[in-house]
Amino acid sequence: MPPRICIVVSSPNTVSAFFAGHIRQLERRFQVTVVANATDPGFLRERGLSCRFVPLTIHREIAPLADVYALVHLVWLLVRGRFDIVHSITPKAGLLAAVAGSVARVPVRVHTFTGQVWATRRGTSRAILKALDRLTAALATHILVDSRSQREFLVDQRVVSPSKA
Repeated sequence: MPPRICIVVSSPNTVSAFFAGHIRQLERRFQVTVVANATDPGFLRERGLSCRFVPLTIHREIAPLADVYALVHLVWLLVRGRFDIVHSITPKAGLLAAVAGSVARVPVRVHTFTGQVWATRRGTSRAILKALDRLTAALATHILVDSRSQREFLVDQRVVSPSKA
């Protein structure tokens, strides 16, 4: 049986913008499951992807009850699916996947940083959002960033360690 990878995104648009080509390549060697905040699995087929789809409501904003529900559901999915890798992108999907992957003991937990919501915020909001990105980075076993300047920014801000990103 091929290794299992679970890709967690908060929006189907993330698959289109960042992951469609990667998933197409991964499908050659992995059993791929995409977890997304969508109801129609057709969005994968429209992009030429044949992987398994699991709908999961992941709100962009802070929604404590919905977030706990999504976290519990994701832990259950990862444990039941015995995934080898979980890969996330976007802040909320990253936080949920990092925590769920750790609880479920997924051996490889990858998160891709593509921008920081907190970078333009001030005060308590900035501190909380930045701390959540730090938690995501700490729980991930591997960090990817979309540019050298982003990596330098995240290292300077002490969100990620230079050796991990």
